[in-house]
Amino acid sequence: MASYTEDSVELREIMGKNIRERREGCGLSQSQLGKAIGSTQSYISTIENGSGRIYAEFEQRGLAALS
Repeated sequence: MASYTEDSVELREIMGKNIRERREGCGLSQSQLGKAIGSTQSYISTIENGSGRIYAEFEQRGLAALS
């Protein structure tokens, strides 16, 4: 049975992969998406790699930018 932490990491990796695919499908670079949501390329990279936390700010602005 996976622990809470393992499940969280796996979920972040899945979400990161989905975000990357959507961003690429929209023809945006990490820098462009970061700028669109008032963040940085580094933050987008961290999210897409599954090593960063996705904050509510990203959920609101990021999803709007990727629609």
